[in-house]
Amino acid sequence: MALEMKTNCEKCDYEFHSKSNAFICVKEHTFCRECAENLFYVCPNCNGELVVRPKVKPDENTVIRDR
Repeated sequence: MALEMKTNCEKCDYEFHSKSNAFICVKEHTFCRECAENLFYVCPNCNGELVVRPKVKPDENTVIRDR
């Protein structure tokens, strides 16, 4: 079973790219770093721990910007 790699933060709608720092819980709710920090790394939907989402390996077309 693979993770569902969501493309936006569920709280602020920030659009992720392959190098974005995203945080997920066991139910795969997804948040950007800023929102995860503001939530004290606890998912507001299921009370699960928010941890760093694995990143997709970048290629030569990857636009690098961080949040």
